[in-house]
Amino acid sequence: MLGIYLGTLAILWGGEGPQIFRFKKSSQEGSTSREAQDAALQAIPWERLDASARAKVQEVVSQTSVFRRMPLEVIQCDPQFFLFCVHHPEVVVNIWQVLGVSRMKVQPIAQGVYQVDDSMGTQCQMQFLFQSPEVHLIYAEGSYEGPLWKRKVYGRGLLILHSPMRRQEDGRTWISCRLDMFLQMEPGAVEVLTKTLHPLMGRVSDYNFKQTARFVEELWLCARRNPGQLERLACRLPGLKADVRQEFIRLTQQAALETASIPSAPRGAAWSEPASPTEQPPVVQTGQAPTAGKAR
Repeated sequence: MLGIYLGTLAILWGGEGPQIFRFKKSSQEGSTSREAQDAALQAIPWERLDASARAKVQEVVSQTSVFRRMPLEVIQCDPQFFLFCVHHPEVVVNIWQVLGVSRMKVQPIAQGVYQVDDSMGTQCQMQFLFQSPEVHLIYAEGSYEGPLWKRKVYGRGLLILHSPMRRQEDGRTWISCRLDMFLQMEPGAVEVLTKTLHPLMGRVSDYNFKQTARFVEELWLCARRNPGQLERLACRLPGLKADVRQEFIRLTQQAALETASIPSAPRGAAWSEPASPTEQPPVVQTGQAPTAGKAR
């Protein structure tokens, strides 16, 4: 049932996630409103995209079949650890495979480009078009072939991940995760999706997004409390490049060293979403230089 709707999402932020957490019912729900879509368009850093990336983004947003803004999810996490998980989705998906909670496969084929197979009929290629500590643009194109449709269906997707960060005086850092999704599909598939499946798929994608964000938080908390466990897990992950594996282990060890100085906080102590896109909280410097220019 997830099919191309979730298959064309970025793997870390909306695909088949680990079903291991139970959430309390939240008053927040995803939005498909015109106002949310306009706000998502305004937040795209158009002036910081090269010509090729700008053309891909424009192609999807100008002929959008389905738009959805996922609910805000705030997590406590080290900025470097968080950005590593975003930039290397194969690490998170490999962990899911080792834990036996997902059959999804993600294979790096070039810098920032991944081949994806969700084992449910969807295959796609995803590409990071833009990366900064606060904003990530991810483009995906692929196909679905399965029982939902009698023929192979093609689609394109654009994900905009917003991740403003705020460091508190006690040293804790909260990351506010929000995902905007633009999906473009063939006319016949669009009718089935919007009239029959969209309400259900919207709730599923909201839930998976929340679970995946929480999973990243739990990984970081595990690194602080029991770094040896994550280091042993890192050695079991199949197919990772040596430098990626070593960086994951380094960040795990770093989290353990910071445990004494950064207290954990109960969920619910985080700050709320800014009232407008211009009221973003300050971004914690992570050592990764952002692209030249200024994002909207």
